[in-house]
Amino acid sequence: MTKTDQLTAKDDENVVFIGKRESKLYVNTVLAQASIHDAVILKARGLNIGKAVDVALCVDRISKHMRVTETNISSMKGTRSDDDDFVSVIEIIMERS
Repeated sequence: MTKTDQLTAKDDENVVFIGKRESKLYVNTVLAQASIHDAVILKARGLNIGKAVDVALCVDRISKHMRVTETNISSMKGTRSDDDDFVSVIEIIMERS
């Protein structure tokens, strides 16, 4: 079992899904989760990938203890049943250093 599998096998409490809200909200959420968990996973799809990277870099700059340790990029089939397109997915793992 890889490090990523171990982190995602937990109760998804340490996962932050990046969406349409302001980046500042996600930065605060990651910092709050970092005070509870040793690792936080940022997940985003499609157009929100850039925002996930921005959030990770902001947390890296703000926090002296959280660092990006692993990044996984993949694609998945679209969620609409009539669509055969694939959507890009990013998973950024940040851990205490």
